[in-house]
Amino acid sequence: MRVSIYIRCVNPDKSEFDGQRNRCISYAAQAGHEVVSMYVDYRQSSLDDHQPALQEMLAAARAGAFDALIIDQLYRLSRAEVQLSQYLNDLNLYKISLLVTQMN
Repeated sequence: MRVSIYIRCVNPDKSEFDGQRNRCISYAAQAGHEVVSMYVDYRQSSLDDHQPALQEMLAAARAGAFDALIIDQLYRLSRAEVQLSQYLNDLNLYKISLLVTQMN
């Protein structure tokens, strides 16, 4: 399966990015998925719906560039319930599976 990874880091600390990236890549590798792209928003609030990499990822999802999206935790997409619901609906509409490495 072709997967994409989305990472959002509010904290400029490199260890936060490395942790998310490593968990997502490991998740893909263990499942035998092919990582075809990675989208990263640095210093972006999850309440901001104009995150550049998130918008780019959604456009790629709409175009069918990948089959599933891997994120580290659900709130990495958004902490705003209405916006999160919209993103989940969009991914469903585009037939993109959502894979989450940590469910807490």
